[in-house]
Amino acid sequence: MAQLKPVIATRIKKMDAALAKVEAAEQPDVIGFIEEYGAIKKEFNAGVTGALTPDQLKLWESFKAELEKDLVKSGAKKQLADMQPALQVTDEQVGRLTPPMTTAIQKKVDVLQKLADGGRISLRDKIKAKRAMGDINEELEKAMGATLSPNQLAAYKAATKKK
Repeated sequence: MAQLKPVIATRIKKMDAALAKVEAAEQPDVIGFIEEYGAIKKEFNAGVTGALTPDQLKLWESFKAELEKDLVKSGAKKQLADMQPALQVTDEQVGRLTPPMTTAIQKKVDVLQKLADGGRISLRDKIKAKRAMGDINEELEKAMGATLSPNQLAAYKAATKKK
């Protein structure tokens, strides 16, 4: 497992950066994200293949789904840790915000993965994906509103508002 840690850490770092770039853009480059996501996934799979023995690779498929969940949860925890100082979020709040943040990140990855799996991406697909991302962000803000103070929520909205 030790040989997988750097491969996993690299995947987390690159996925966090890719998602942050998509979320920060006023007009997200869906095609660019899908290409970047594909490259990250390819690099990750190559790293795993290089780190594991043939017998371990056979077990990998059953383990991979659980690892994907852990990667998403780790991304959520990292996002919360990054916003903790600016929003003055307590450790208790972080604990309560981790599940909805994890769910939101997973839903975003699912939306983008669905686009990637669909082949050619039409304007309609892009609009649908953008609307879905907006809905996911609204759900997250609603969940955060149940935990954060009004000032904290306002600061979060200001920090994540599209320029």
